[in-house]
Amino acid sequence: MPLFNFSCSSCGASFENLMSYNASNPCCPSCGSSTNRQFGLPAIRGQMNIGRDLAVKSLRHDRGACPCCKAGSTHSHM
Repeated sequence: MPLFNFSCSSCGASFENLMSYNASNPCCPSCGSSTNRQFGLPAIRGQMNIGRDLAVKSLRHDRGACPCCKAGSTHSHM
């Protein structure tokens, strides 16, 4: 299923939603109003996206759970 970008017609919030092409637009998760589908560039898997994915994974890591992180050493959790 593709990932679509939406903006709220009432509060202006922007969000993404994974849904089929023919599904109706979801309501705004912030205020419940109607939304508009936004045009966006297709996601292309390449070196830039791989680097972004690695950066996002490193931000999600709970640094308190790993004894190596507590010691301050550099390493990978992948």
